[in-house]
Amino acid sequence: MKDAGITFGYHNHWVEFGTENGVVFYDELLKRTDPKYVVFEMDCGWVVAGGHNPVEYLSRSPERFPLFHVKDLVKQPDGKWKPVLMGKGSIDYRPIFKAATGMKQYFIEQEEYTFNPIEDLRLDAEYVKHLNI
Repeated sequence: MKDAGITFGYHNHWVEFGTENGVVFYDELLKRTDPKYVVFEMDCGWVVAGGHNPVEYLSRSPERFPLFHVKDLVKQPDGKWKPVLMGKGSIDYRPIFKAATGMKQYFIEQEEYTFNPIEDLRLDAEYVKHLNI
């Protein structure tokens, strides 16, 4: 990959925030990969579902995160996280976007639909547009 000029990108889910002997798996991925060759596409929703704060990761090494998946989630009574329209869940994206100084692109990811896919994505885009960041 190095000789071909290819950068490897890694997209997380919630399982990467598990631990073994007090070590968070995701932290080890960040620590053990070379920033020149490995970048991360942070899925902010799954970082939150994994019990962590995206801003903390962005504050430590914003250059590692040029790509983002943004989604909103709400925690159900059974402890599982449910995808909802942007702005209808528990994730405040204002501080995340402000901390994302290395961001080059973000992708709104809607995994379940309230209305229909096109309408939900329109509502998600409107929400993000009006964050005024």
